[in-house]
Amino acid sequence: MKKYFLFSFYGCLLLASLFFAFAPKSFSATISNSGYYRDFGGKIITTVANEITTFQSSGYICSVPGQSISIIPIGSPAGTPMSFIIPFGIISRTGNPIRPGQYMLGKYGGMASAYCIPPSPHPVAISIPLQTIVYYGNSR
Repeated sequence: MKKYFLFSFYGCLLLASLFFAFAPKSFSATISNSGYYRDFGGKIITTVANEITTFQSSGYICSVPGQSISIIPIGSPAGTPMSFIIPFGIISRTGNPIRPGQYMLGKYGGMASAYCIPPSPHPVAISIPLQTIVYYGNSR
């Protein structure tokens, strides 16, 4: 009896370790972060976040770790845009390039910062924190 118990215990342990060793990365990310991401949807108004556009129009030089966008969320008044960063490597699940006027659905979570530097002799970088899109699809 003891012999079979040890065999089944080590067999289960081996199967579990093989499963997690070869499980797809998306499976582990879904399990560990499923409660962390929030849903969003809306119409893209600009392909540069409004906050970044404000600084760039004042002469600042801005660096974004990916692409920034501003959208009008579904059900919100037109004057309440939300800005996001789409990090490098995150691509649309529909395969369409991002353009103003498209509709977008997806998930976001966490923050990323864009940095803007003023044109002065002693520049100091200004951090602009934006929500990070982790999964999205957009219309044609």
